[in-house]
Amino acid sequence: MSSAVAKKLNVIPIKKSARCLALWQAYQKQYWDMLKPIVEKLYVAHLRDLSKGEKPKSRIQFQSEVVRQRYEDESEEVKTSIEAYIENLNNEGSDEQCNIPEWYQE
Repeated sequence: MSSAVAKKLNVIPIKKSARCLALWQAYQKQYWDMLKPIVEKLYVAHLRDLSKGEKPKSRIQFQSEVVRQRYEDESEEVKTSIEAYIENLNNEGSDEQCNIPEWYQE
């Protein structure tokens, strides 16, 4: 929103803060072509296996859980490449900047 429009609407313009990508989100972004069919197959199975009256998880919630678990199960080589991807985003000053959490660094 331009400042002229903001003044006209009596809105204080604020700058959007950079949102950090979690490691599993960066993994999803880099490996989505591989992950998508897996998530879709598992989600169909999830829906099929629900008990009568049981509420299904939302697609996005289910996808997040699957991708997080897949990331945790990945090799150190893949995890290192994801960390490098995030580091590269930091160096480029991307809107998706994120520092690898201190607790994750060993």
